Amino acid sequence: MASLTRHIFTGGIANLLVGKDEVPFDAHIELLCACSPFFDNALHGRFVEAETKMIPLPDDDPDTFTEFLSWMYNRRIFADNTKPGWLELSRLWVMADKYQVPELQNNVMELFPTKFEAMKCKGNVHPIVLDFVYDNTTADSPLRKMIVDICTWGMDVDKFEQHRKDMPTEFLEDFGLQQMRKNALGNEKAPFETFPPRYFVKTSKKSEKPYSKPFVKNSGDTEVHDGLEFTLLTPSPHTPPTPSSRRRNKNYRPPVRLPQSSPKSGSSAGALTPRSPSSSSQSVTQGSVNAVSTSLIGLSL
Repeated sequence: MASLTRHIFTGGIANLLVGKDEVPFDAHIELLCACSPFFDNALHGRFVEAETKMIPLPDDDPDTFTEFLSWMYNRRIFADNTKPGWLELSRLWVMADKYQVPELQNNVMELFPTKFEAMKCKGNVHPIVLDFVYDNTTADSPLRKMIVDICTWGMDVDKFEQHRKDMPTEFLEDFGLQQMRKNALGNEKAPFETFPPRYFVKTSKKSEKPYSKPFVKNSGDTEVHDGLEFTLLTPSPHTPPTPSSRRRNKNYRPPVRLPQSSPKSGSSAGALTPRSPSSSSQSVTQGSVNAVSTSLIGLSL
């Protein structure tokens, strides 16, 4: 969480015009930049917004953006709405994805199981919610997986039969496949009830910067790229043996020195060819690095 320091409060104000009606919002520039790479690029990059400090956001919902700013300042969401709907949760998750704020995405994701339990394990999600989720996410999105699982473990048969003609085709395919997995494994509890973090987005450290330098560091160091943390497996530098270590090494053999012969005058035989700069600057190829990602094996809004 970005600390609300003097640096934040004295760094200036950005004007944000949200929605088609351009509802005005004011927010501290440095806090926006600390929380979101999107706003950092807009306000510190080579864009007109960096000069005007005014950013139009015509595609965003003002109510959802209010929750975004509420989280940004005090890490609280839906403080005045104790029972947010599926659509409200989905909109905030998508906005956090758009502005590259994985911590907020995970905070929102934690509320889905809570709502499912509050609704007595009912997952009759309205087709409007399904349309929104599938229009604004990719095939491997954790939000899609969460919505599909909520419907798989909570949708009533009669509700599905009544509204399936209004549901997205991609959802119906995902829903059918997950139903088959559920029946095959005999799972009584939904995956989000047993282990909610499986739907979380990988977060990066606050101090990490976008990758822009050679991927070579000390062994055991970590770097974060595209939201995934990598452990570097760079070999440790070679230390030349000392005379004492050579004596302790029973297998040590002194190098064989070949006699040097002087080439005949005018002959190129035996002449040393200077190394090209490219060959002398070759670096050792680093070991492979594996990134492990986790994967998920009346209708209400």
